[in-house]
Amino acid sequence: MAEPVKPTPRKSRRFGRLIIVLAALALVVVAGVYLWRYFNTWESTDDAQVDGHINAVSARIAGNVIAINAEDEQLVNAGDVLVKLDPKDYEVAVARAEADLADAEAALESSRTDIPITSTNTSSQLKSAHASRGDAAASLLSAQRQLSAAQARLDSSQSQVREGEANL
Repeated sequence: MAEPVKPTPRKSRRFGRLIIVLAALALVVVAGVYLWRYFNTWESTDDAQVDGHINAVSARIAGNVIAINAEDEQLVNAGDVLVKLDPKDYEVAVARAEADLADAEAALESSRTDIPITSTNTSSQLKSAHASRGDAAASLLSAQRQLSAAQARLDSSQSQVREGEANL
């Protein structure tokens, strides 16, 4: 005989429904994330303002613009030349710096040629100073001897005065 069909328990039906609901919920969440990312890239003008990315562009140096190499809303890459500046001011600055360098090099060469002359003059002055010092030392010695002689004459004169007083 055939076996009677047993009814499926309610718990297995609930578990199957729960899995289906969770899978649908996960599918809705994943689709929502992808839609949010997709629509987030679009610009919106609901309030007459553009919600977009603005990148400031600034020059590293100041100067007069002589050529513009980019148009409005043109896609540019990093390192692209957008404008050309007038180089005259910088050429003048470079020429001035080169002239200052040449002047400094000329001053250096001039000082190098002055070194032997200065060395000779200094050596001559040093010899003259040594000679003057020797003359001054000789003059000092002569003066000290004259002082000693004068002191001896004074002592002699004083003793003669005492002798004359004693004889008197």
